[in-house]
Amino acid sequence: MSLCAMLDSPHTYSSALGAPGFPAGTFLFDPLTGKAEWSDGLFNLHGYQRGVVVPTLELLMSHKHPDDRPRAMEILAQVFREGGHFCIYHRIIDAQGHVRRS
Repeated sequence: MSLCAMLDSPHTYSSALGAPGFPAGTFLFDPLTGKAEWSDGLFNLHGYQRGVVVPTLELLMSHKHPDDRPRAMEILAQVFREGGHFCIYHRIIDAQGHVRRS
């Protein structure tokens, strides 16, 4: 799975996942309030139904494959510090334990 994102404003982070034909979802995150919003696609990609879990950045990051998580966290921290855009290839482990790749 690829993660491409940009800092839309100093306080709102958003992401678009995948490409045509690949599972995709989006999220918004406000680091000042800690509020996160996930699209239906992101819930589905991670193996959840909307309303079953509260979407958080921590939950999103907990699904990163252990081998990919440190780099994803490093990139996210850099975007929060400096702003800008990024793309990263990474894997997730969904709520049922399946590894998702693209």
